[in-house]
Amino acid sequence: MLSACSGESSSSGSTPSAASNEPPVTTPPAATSASTGSLALSAGTYSVPSDTASLRVTVNRAGGSAGVATVKYATSNGTAHSGTDYTSTTGTLTWGAADAAAKTFSIPIIAAGSGGNNFTVTLSGVTGAELGSPVAAMVSLSAKSTSSTLLGISVKGNTFVDQSGRTFQMRGVNVSGLESVAIQGWSVSDPWGGMKPVWAALRTWKVNSVRLPLNEASWLGYSCIDSNGATLDPDPGKNYRATVAQTVTEANAAGLYVILDLHWSAPGTICPTDQNWMADTDHSIAFWTSIADTFKANPAVIFELYNEPVLADSTAGWNAWLNGSAQTTVRPGGGKTYAWTSAGMQQLLDAVRATGATNVVLCGGVSYSNVLMSFPSHIPVDPISQLGAAWHVYSFNIYADPSPGTSTANMLAAVSANVPLAITEVGDTDGAGATGSFVKKILTFADSTGYSYFGWTWNDWGQSSNDLILDSSGTPTIGFGTYFKQHLICRAATTTGCP
Repeated sequence: MLSACSGESSSSGSTPSAASNEPPVTTPPAATSASTGSLALSAGTYSVPSDTASLRVTVNRAGGSAGVATVKYATSNGTAHSGTDYTSTTGTLTWGAADAAAKTFSIPIIAAGSGGNNFTVTLSGVTGAELGSPVAAMVSLSAKSTSSTLLGISVKGNTFVDQSGRTFQMRGVNVSGLESVAIQGWSVSDPWGGMKPVWAALRTWKVNSVRLPLNEASWLGYSCIDSNGATLDPDPGKNYRATVAQTVTEANAAGLYVILDLHWSAPGTICPTDQNWMADTDHSIAFWTSIADTFKANPAVIFELYNEPVLADSTAGWNAWLNGSAQTTVRPGGGKTYAWTSAGMQQLLDAVRATGATNVVLCGGVSYSNVLMSFPSHIPVDPISQLGAAWHVYSFNIYADPSPGTSTANMLAAVSANVPLAITEVGDTDGAGATGSFVKKILTFADSTGYSYFGWTWNDWGQSSNDLILDSSGTPTIGFGTYFKQHLICRAATTTGCP
């Protein structure tokens, strides 16, 4: 589904803070002669469980507060590695004149480490003050707390199973924003644009999973040119990867499985600001190599290789879907003439597996992931058999009636005889008089077959079609949102009899 979102959040030079898990504060240094004070870390060592969402680090200004002062902070690898054990974090803290309050920043812990690894955080580049002591601290990741249950999902035959080996149905929502906010430049400080999901609100709906659409240029960080000819930085705050990693960590901590979806892509120097025909060989393979390398130690993360291939339901379309092909037009820009090469699902899957990642991988069909007719004869070869199918369905789609004996029901049955199936996007109408009748038909069908499903979308864009909520606290929209919430709560309590 194409997405649109807006909104700004307050600018800040640091990562949002989390609950404190620091050792005792050290003794402040003596006053400096200039009375500007000195800036120093509150501790020289930190020890945190490797399943902690984030480490909050405090920097003190002591001994004076005359004038404005700034200091830079940055992490560096030790035996722990960024992207695997923690998220590389940099930024600048600022104090105003007469401001002696402590400042904080957070370092996301990816929760992939087994404990015993470490990395360093260092202060540098101070202005308007002096550097005190300590200016560097070692962060040690201890073993995961024994009270924590590591989430995990895998494929067994044609079903999904959880970390205990039990058949599992994902029931969740999409949260749009990461595919569009940064690339559009709507918010430098926050790639969510102020729409980061409130996990407590999601849990009141009894979801067990969440799908996060991503942008390949924002993740890879290369400059690109938009449809107006302007050169853009798709990660203007240099915080996109850290935000994605932190979001995954927080979602897992809330007990949620996560699907990462390549939503927007574009070849060459074109900015991915629209749904393209298919993934591209210029960037999408590198995107999945990097994503898989980052999250391969987290079995609660699923990779959906491409959001909605626009390729036609034809022999040529399905061959391009599987193996890639030469393309002559490109989005954005209304399908302008441009020669490029699309990447096939097999190439993207191979890129994931080449990293050693064993995560579950999903492949949507052609015609905006609505058509799966030739999926059984074009299933990508997965050497570890951890592959599933993704289906998108809205009332306007060709295949939208799953009643017994229909072409839709038969199509999906043929697919799910080979691999598990997840409806990673389903939407419906909102507003006065809406009852969620279409999504009711889809969800009751999915429950009868065991298919997983994700509503599009958990974003408070107003009372409009395909929106689930009216505010960040999770107030449901009339129609779609109201029905979806009631159904999720019912399904969390029982396996049968939910309207």
